Amino acid sequence: EKKKERKMKLGEEVVLQEYLVSPMLIARRKFDIRTFCLLASVGPTLVLRHTDMYLRRSCEAFSMADLGKRSAHLTNICVQKHHPRFGDDSVWDLAQFESYLESKAMPHALSEAVLPGIDRIMEACIRAVLPSLAPKRGCFQLLGFDILLDQHGSPSLLEVNRNPDLQPHTRKLHSLLGKLLDDTLGVVTEVN
Repeated sequence: EKKKERKMKLGEEVVLQEYLVSPMLIARRKFDIRTFCLLASVGPTLVLRHTDMYLRRSCEAFSMADLGKRSAHLTNICVQKHHPRFGDDSVWDLAQFESYLESKAMPHALSEAVLPGIDRIMEACIRAVLPSLAPKRGCFQLLGFDILLDQHGSPSLLEVNRNPDLQPHTRKLHSLLGKLLDDTLGVVTEVN
């Protein structure tokens, strides 16, 4: 079935980015890392990366042969949760990922490359928007950063979500997101 082409309108804003054709794979499946950044205050600036993050794994093997196969190319839970293979193994915590990296002879990749790279990406994004933000007492923003790793483990920004999905689709997400919300409310209550 041929998809209908949509023409862009003059003045319409879009974001284009190069597709990562050689992502790091786990058991031939694509994944991304969802991490959270709390912009707790603009004046004075207080930005925190939540220490817990998780991997969202696709349910199908990755292949460049069929770019239309959403369950192989899109790691979003809103896409994957409809797949019959979606379950607890579709979401990994950092401890599982670190064990995986160690099994692949990459024992320090997380602490020496991935996490510092994520911090650099977050810092660059926040620095880019700070000049346009006005300080408002009691206001905060919880952002969801989606990060892809290339085949060598170098992180790249996929997208930033102003309204990240906080639904506990798996048991692992239930505890992780509960802690995230508790920590977020604790910080913003203390700051404001």
